Amino acid sequence: MRTAGEVAVVVGAVLLFGVAAGWAQQARESKENARWERMLRRWTEELQLTPQQQEQLRQLFQERQEQIRRHREQMRQEREQFRERLRAALTPQQWEKLQQLWKERRDELKERWKKRHHRRGGAMEREEEEFPPR
Repeated sequence: MRTAGEVAVVVGAVLLFGVAAGWAQQARESKENARWERMLRRWTEELQLTPQQQEQLRQLFQERQEQIRRHREQMRQEREQFRERLRAALTPQQWEKLQQLWKERRDELKERWKKRHHRRGGAMEREEEEFPPR
């Protein structure tokens, strides 16, 4: 039986994770909106789009963003199901070892990504970007 303090810690951690995930999603969507708007401005100038065409493209961009969001969610759910099936097939020791191997690989990829994207006079340029980029 868990104490009230342990339950409170678990509930707090779950809530904090949910809030952080929401913030990350908002940041990603904001970045995507800015990218679409930059593209729309460039196309407006280069293609001489009418205001009506601009609005049509803006709507298309929003629809596409929603498709991408749904696809990401579906992929996240499928990944979670796969992990649960994988966990069920392994012993607890094997599962722990696999998680450690995954962490080592993520750390290795993260370092490689940083080296590739954080150059220019040794200064780290894209510090706020998440890894891996989505």
